[in-house]
Amino acid sequence: IILVGLDFSYGPDAKPQETTYWSGFMKQRKDNEEEVLKLDYRWDMSPFGHKVLTDAVWDQYRQIFLKGIANVKVETINCSQYTTIFGKGIRTAELAEVLKELKK
Repeated sequence: IILVGLDFSYGPDAKPQETTYWSGFMKQRKDNEEEVLKLDYRWDMSPFGHKVLTDAVWDQYRQIFLKGIANVKVETINCSQYTTIFGKGIRTAELAEVLKELKK
């Protein structure tokens, strides 16, 4: 499996207030912006060295995805530059590198 563009994060210029789930988090936490930023968002570093923003919902998707990958016997390569999907069972590599390998 080769992942391209599947990242479960927002890019390095993202603002939490402009993300998909901001309004839901604000409603859940009674408009307490400080609490939302502390509990529902975090900055992470992708394996490619990019700073990315993720949130609690994307993180749940990530955990479920990683559990699924751990239960299959297939090589998974993530080529998504702004990804938070990495860990056991997932190799990260540049897409061009992977395509060269496949041509061999």
